[in-house]
Amino acid sequence: MDKIDLTKKGMTVEKAYKIQKEKGTYDVIFKDYKDPATKYAFATLEGVEQAGEMVKLDSFRHLNDLVRSLENTEEFKYHYSLDNCRKILNFAAICPDVNEGKPLPLMLWQRSFLCKLIGWRNEDDTKRYAKAILSIARTNGKTYLSNILVAYAYLIEADKLSNQDMAYIAPVSAQTDKGFRYIRTTFNYLKQIGAIEKIFRKKKIRVVDDKVASFVNENKLMKLSQESGQFDSYHLLFAINDEAGDADHLGKIKTNNGKITSGQVQTPNHQFLQISTAYPDSNSYLYQDEKLLKEIMERDYERLLDDYLCVVYEQDSIEETNSPGTWVKSNPVLGLKSKKGMLQSLISERDTFISQGKIAEFQNKNLNLWLQTKANTYLDLDDIENAIVQNLPFDAIKKREVYVGWDLSHFSDDTSIPLVFPYIENNVGKFFILQHSWVPLARAQNNVTIKERMDGINYREAEKLG
Repeated sequence: MDKIDLTKKGMTVEKAYKIQKEKGTYDVIFKDYKDPATKYAFATLEGVEQAGEMVKLDSFRHLNDLVRSLENTEEFKYHYSLDNCRKILNFAAICPDVNEGKPLPLMLWQRSFLCKLIGWRNEDDTKRYAKAILSIARTNGKTYLSNILVAYAYLIEADKLSNQDMAYIAPVSAQTDKGFRYIRTTFNYLKQIGAIEKIFRKKKIRVVDDKVASFVNENKLMKLSQESGQFDSYHLLFAINDEAGDADHLGKIKTNNGKITSGQVQTPNHQFLQISTAYPDSNSYLYQDEKLLKEIMERDYERLLDDYLCVVYEQDSIEETNSPGTWVKSNPVLGLKSKKGMLQSLISERDTFISQGKIAEFQNKNLNLWLQTKANTYLDLDDIENAIVQNLPFDAIKKREVYVGWDLSHFSDDTSIPLVFPYIENNVGKFFILQHSWVPLARAQNNVTIKERMDGINYREAEKLG
């Protein structure tokens, strides 16, 4: 496999794909793999399916990884199981959409996501992707997909296991109640189906308000909330973090995610699925991970975070707000003929938000675009950059009044000591600030490159500058 770096000047994912295609890199893949994920990857990169940059990057990664799996090298030890693809798709075919009360045919992009999540395997045939992100505009069926996956994990993957914990997690109790109601509806429908009904009877599975539980193997699927923070004692086989980008619970989500994933390390074949629409605050833990995975997919040759799947349906730019024909990038269900009315509703919604001066809300939730700044940001970046000075504004630091601050890392953020010196200049009270920071790498695989991409800060360059 060639060394591919999409960050090089003039290189794009489309151009890199075309180069590899013309070299015959994908000939065997195109001939032998007819599964939805591979079909969808080719369709997006060929322009048959309209898709944004992030989806194309994921498609490119999938095709290149298939090539690597056939090369059977020591550097790439994953394989793609068509048998596991068939299993999840067959199960999905009997799962109901909670609004329709019956199974609905899944679109190619939906089947593609299921196949990648379940089809890619480790050497021991456990699931490759320990973590996954699915980010998409509202009302595009992410709940349906997550219900399929959690039911599959509980009824199929954990069928021969005992004392396994699984969880559906949302920011607050009210959201958890609604999401878990959909899960209960799914399970209550499934238990009426012959083969699944036998599993319910054999395992003595009960579906109640706050959990799905077996009285034989003691497997439990629970509803939990971010506000409770009670994750320390769980080693979750499968967990869904719904509304993972929530702007009002950034600190809790960041801390709780650490508790969840550290607990999962002890559980073979575990998976942590984060689903969300974009939120107004781009400081979100989810958005930082999306940016990190984008860079990693662009640097295809580096092979970092190979166990983290990232599929993001979003517009490529704010300018596409005025191009409804491109909105399928963030709203892939618009590809259905039955959803023509949805596009007209979205256009009407856009026009309404424009008239109210709230177009950012539409861009955020309906086009799945993260807003780069919050409306209540205290300082603009320009304000900060204009305040930088090269020299001390006074003669010496010694024997001056100073305030010393201490910002301690709680999870993976930096630890800093700021020194704040008050002084007078031209009869105006000012502050001079010095600071020193330590950059923890424990949550970034002890790799400063990953940490720089997570935070969007070139720490090594900052160190050189003092």
